[in-house]
Amino acid sequence: MIICVRYSDGLILPEGVIDFEETLLQDPMREIAPVTPESECLVVCLVYSSGTTGLPKGVRHTNRAFHCGLEMLRSHFLHEIYSVLGVDPVDWYEEAQVVALGFYHISGFLFLNWFLVTGSPIVLMKVFDGDVYLNAIGQFQPRFLLVSPPIFAYLAKDPAGKKCSLSSVEMIMCGAAPLSKELSDEFQANHPNVKYIVQSDRVIPYFFIINTVRGNVKANTAWAVSNG
Repeated sequence: MIICVRYSDGLILPEGVIDFEETLLQDPMREIAPVTPESECLVVCLVYSSGTTGLPKGVRHTNRAFHCGLEMLRSHFLHEIYSVLGVDPVDWYEEAQVVALGFYHISGFLFLNWFLVTGSPIVLMKVFDGDVYLNAIGQFQPRFLLVSPPIFAYLAKDPAGKKCSLSSVEMIMCGAAPLSKELSDEFQANHPNVKYIVQSDRVIPYFFIINTVRGNVKANTAWAVSNG
């Protein structure tokens, strides 16, 4: 079975390919097939790379690899991120998130599955709308934001983004392209309550490289943390 996240309503899917939105209309599974050593090695998703490390290619992820990636992300936030933010214990059901990342990208798809596994409330945006985004943040009070550079720039430079209240936000994570010091400083000047700016030159392209927040330090070659 191949599931496609369409970027255009006019796109005709080949035979045997299912639209992602159709899967949302299906009845929940009452019986889940048991996990066996053989099923762990089966490919669960085929994610296409645009060629960051070479030619465009399909990257195969097995059930076991994808599960390990999700568990690493969940465990890292639970033991490393939330402890720095002073959250103990963590109630995943109260950790709402406003997501404006594309699920056709591995980072957006990974975070979607992470929130589904933890049971965290998710506010999904089909397209980015500044007013809707800011209203959702105000209503659902996320502790951290996952953004792309254009959204970060919107919060730093746009009049509405600059004056909006991010009172619940303690950390913002931005990837896909480097953030300049000037843009980061402008963001912090407008939103001084945000304690951490976490940035990557890519949004977890291999999604097993995850940062460690320990004050104002460089965690590894993929991520750097700013603490004002």
